[in-house]
Formats: sequence, structure tokens, C-alpha cells
Amino acid sequence: ALILPSIDFGEGHPGVIVESFLAGIPVIATDLPGILEIVQHETTGIIVEHDNPRQLRDGILKLSSDGGLYRSLLENVAGRKQRFVSDRWARVYAEWCKELVARDSRPSD
Repeated sequence: ALILPSIDFGEGHPGVIVESFLAGIPVIATDLPGILEIVQHETTGIIVEHDNPRQLRDGILKLSSDGGLYRSLLENVAGRKQRFVSDRWARVYAEWCKELVARDSRPSD
């Protein structure tokens, strides 16, 4: 598992989490806004409070001692891998651009 005990509220979406998911690796991370958008507690990782070292320790111990949880996280991360693949986002972005061009090309009323 990737352990990311970040305390920086300006971090946004940490690329290392996306890379971890692409590699099929669950995470233990803190409850910062950008992280909470991509990590689901006990689904794709374990979320802990950003200012609580004891909770971070407990999350590490839980994941290392609960094989069922770890296997479940591995399966869930693998199932969501496509969400983070750059080819997918390139296609989505291209579609958004086409929609904007089509909308702007329509005659105005």
C-alpha cells in the first residue's frame, strides 16, 4: 500500500495516488479535499485525519493485519483503474472540445 500522510491543504489531487491506483496499489492517506475526491475509505484505501498520527498508525496496523480488507481494496482499485488512464481522459477532453465547438457554431437567436 502507498502511505501518504499529507498535511498540505493546497495539494489538490496528488499524482502519486493516481499512479498507485494505476499500479493496482491501495492507499492510506489523509482526509484532505483533493484526496477525498479520489480515495474512498475502505473501498480503495484507508482515510485518516490529517492531524492524527495515532489514527495513521492504526490504519497501517489495520491494513497489515486484515487480509480480507487488503484483498478487497486490491480488487476495488483494480476495478477502478480505467478511471485514471490518460487515454480515457484524452478521449473525454476531445469530446468536451467537440461539444464546445458545436455549441459555439450554432447560429445565435
